[in-house]
Amino acid sequence: MTTTIWIEDGCIACAACIDVAPEIFAMDAGDGCLVVGAARVDDRDSTNRSERSPLRPEVAAYNRIAIEDAINGCPTACLRLDRR
Repeated sequence: MTTTIWIEDGCIACAACIDVAPEIFAMDAGDGCLVVGAARVDDRDSTNRSERSPLRPEVAAYNRIAIEDAINGCPTACLRLDRR
């Protein structure tokens, strides 16, 4: 199973996702949040919107509940998750 998470347009950089899943999310240099490269298969820091790189399996498994909490706690509902 692969887990892919990305951030759609609309992020207001409130950092709610970072508070609950800091191994997955971080602030970007601009005005939003990103999916950290260390958690991703492709090692890139970005919103992961265009790449859709899956999370490293061990990171996804360890952070499963934190990821769900981040998605449920996002005030703009811009976090997306695909598990296959």
